[in-house]
Amino acid sequence: MRRCRAERQGAARPTRPLTKRRGGGRRRTSDTHRWARILIAGLALSGVGAHGQADRARAAIERAIALIDNGEYRLARSYLQLPLIDARIHSTERSRAYYLQGYSLAQQGLYVGAALDYAKALAFNPDNPATLAALGYLTLTGTGVERDAGAALALLRRGAELGHPPAQAALGTALLRERGDLLEARRWLQQAIDGGELPALLGMAESYRDPHPNPEPERARALYQEAARAGIAEAYTRLGHMALGGEMGEPDRDAAALAAERWFRLGADAGDSGSALMLGYLLGIAPHDAAGAEAERWLLVAHRAGERKAAGLLAYLAERSGDGQAARRWRERAADSGDTDALETLSRQAFAAGDAGAGIQLLRRAVDGGAIGASNRLAWHLATHSDPGLRDGVAAVRYAQLAITHRRSANSLDTLAAAYASSGRFADAVGAQTQALAQLQEGSELEPEFRTRLQSYETGRPWLTTMPEGQP
Repeated sequence: MRRCRAERQGAARPTRPLTKRRGGGRRRTSDTHRWARILIAGLALSGVGAHGQADRARAAIERAIALIDNGEYRLARSYLQLPLIDARIHSTERSRAYYLQGYSLAQQGLYVGAALDYAKALAFNPDNPATLAALGYLTLTGTGVERDAGAALALLRRGAELGHPPAQAALGTALLRERGDLLEARRWLQQAIDGGELPALLGMAESYRDPHPNPEPERARALYQEAARAGIAEAYTRLGHMALGGEMGEPDRDAAALAAERWFRLGADAGDSGSALMLGYLLGIAPHDAAGAEAERWLLVAHRAGERKAAGLLAYLAERSGDGQAARRWRERAADSGDTDALETLSRQAFAAGDAGAGIQLLRRAVDGGAIGASNRLAWHLATHSDPGLRDGVAAVRYAQLAITHRRSANSLDTLAAAYASSGRFADAVGAQTQALAQLQEGSELEPEFRTRLQSYETGRPWLTTMPEGQP
C-alpha cells in the first residue's frame, strides 16, 4: 500500500512553502475537478459488484495520495468522496480517507475542518497513528480546536506508543515545553530520531538550551548543525536565535547580531520562512538604505509564506521611508492576520483621530489575541468612557483583573476601581482605590487625582472621562 508524504512523515505540524508556484500557486483544475465528480457519481450509481466498488474506492484513495503529494488538495478531496461513503471498504481504509481529507484541509489553513476529519478518522480507527499525531498537534496549539494540553499529550502518547516516529517527536517536544520533563522528553525524541524522524533533532537540541536545567549550548549547537546537514532548514533559524541571544559566546551585541545574520541568511537561502523573517528584521533595523531594500525583499518572501509578523515589519519599513499610506496598508494586513502590535498601533491611531469605538474594538482584539499588557488600557476605556454605548462595566472588570495578574500596580488597581464603579460595585471600588493609593510612592503627583476618584466612589458615582487616551 502506497503512503503519501503526510503518512510517511506525519502531520504533526502543518507545512508552509516559502514560495508559491509560478503563476500565483494555483493550477487550472476546474475541468479535471468536474470530470472527477462525474466519475465518482457514476461509480456510486452504477451496478458494479461489491468487490469492484471497493476496488474503485481504493483506487480513488491512491489517486488522492498522488494529488496530495503534488499539492493539488481540492482535487484530491474530490477523489476521496467515494471511499468516504462506500460502505464496502474496511473501517481502517475509511479512517485513512478521512485522515487524508483532514490533512489536505490543514495544508490550506482550514484547520477547523481538518480537526473534524481527524476526529472522524479516529472514530473508524482509534489506532491510526498519523491521525493521533495530527490531531494531537492541533489540540496542543489550539489550532482549529480549543487548546487542551492534557488531551493533546494523551493523543500524542497513543501515537508514540504505536511506534509512529512523528508522534514520538511531537510528544517529546510537548513534554519538554508543557511539563519540563527532560528525561522522558529526550527518551521519546531519541526514539523518533532512531526511527528516522530527523526533525526530532530540533527538539533534542532545545532540551539542552535555557531555560532547561544544566544547559549545554555547544551540544545544542551540534544537534542543530546535524539537523541542518540533514536538510532541515529550520535548524538555521534556531542557530540564529541562539547567536542573537548570546548563547554562542559572542563578545558583544554587535558580534551576536552579525553571527545571527549569517545563520538566518543560510536558513532563508535554504527556504525557511522564519529565517527570511528574521533576516528581514535584522536588515530592516540597519541604518543604511541598501540594507532596507534587501530587508523589504526578504520580508515580502516571509509574508507570502504566511509569517504573521512580516506585515508589521513591512509597515515599519514603509513608515521609516516616509510612505504613510503603504505603512497603513501593511499595518492593516498585519492586524487582519492577528498581529497584536499592529492592532495596538491602529488602536492608538483611532483614538488620536477621535474614533473611540474603533479604538476600543481594535484594542479588544489585541488583548483577546494575547496582548495582556494592553488589558489595563482597554479596561480603563470600557469603564470610564463618557459615551454609554461604549462603556461595559462587566467586561471592564474582567480585563482589569487580567491586567492585575499581568502586573499589580497603583495604575492597575486604579483601573480595577473604575471598573467596579462602572458596574455598580461601589464598595469594591472604594476598596480597590484605597489599595491603589497605598501603592503610590509618597508625594506622587497622581495622589490628588486618585483621592478625587475615591471620593466619587464613596458617593456612589462612577468616574467618567472624555480624554482620548484616558488613564495611562
